[in-house]
Amino acid sequence: MLKFKTLLTPIALSIALVVAVPALAKKDRDHNHNGLRQILSQLSLTDAQKQDIKEILKQSRQDARLFKEDSERFRSNIQTLVQSNEWDQIAIESALAQSQSVQTDKMLQRATQKNLVWNALTTEQKTMFSSLVAEKKAEIKSKESNKKGKHKREGGMFKKLALTDEQKTAVKSIREQARATDKDLRAKLKEFKEAERALITSDDFSSENWLTLSVEYQSDFVAMSVSKANVRHNVWNILTSEQQQKITERIEKMQDCKKHCKKHKKQRTV
Repeated sequence: MLKFKTLLTPIALSIALVVAVPALAKKDRDHNHNGLRQILSQLSLTDAQKQDIKEILKQSRQDARLFKEDSERFRSNIQTLVQSNEWDQIAIESALAQSQSVQTDKMLQRATQKNLVWNALTTEQKTMFSSLVAEKKAEIKSKESNKKGKHKREGGMFKKLALTDEQKTAVKSIREQARATDKDLRAKLKEFKEAERALITSDDFSSENWLTLSVEYQSDFVAMSVSKANVRHNVWNILTSEQQQKITERIEKMQDCKKHCKKHKKQRTV
């Protein structure tokens, strides 16, 4: 058995970032786990491999809970800054820099999990795994492209918030300006993901080597987070008080739903 140690439409997207980052993060996390399980199910794993990987994923979930309280606290502080009337660059940079320390721990935990799963596979399975991952990414990219078009046709959040044409134009301008400004940052973060992927699937993976790689991009991580927060802040401040209230109510509703769903899930497992 394997042994191991314990050791994140353009306009509609802007509105969504204001509405509920926690929900998006959870959705992304669940999607990644489900995608991984789907790929692993196609590799003809032995019973021993299945048990090893089951233990890896179980430990990963337990480790992730260690970051929950700090993540929620930072998220709440950042949301308060984002929804203020004035943009406080120093305060937001400080809050996001502190948050980044927790994000680094979470990213290392996920990278470690991926490396452990990778090393549980045979050479043939690794080759097939890489091929299936590439196919999955292409499939997701295609679905996201179609989904953006669908949201654009249906109006998405605009129908719920009843944005004026002037507001829509303002949000579009905010997004386009950020996209142009962040072009180099996005390239740097893509570079990090590729380097991380290569490290995870190499014989040189270790927490020390991963942290060395991560340090090179820390300023880029924070800069991108600041940019996203600035977009959210600017979008928030073009909304009317009534529209802001609708968003606040939706956040509260989603948080209540999250607690209720979690409680219901526990009851079902009893």
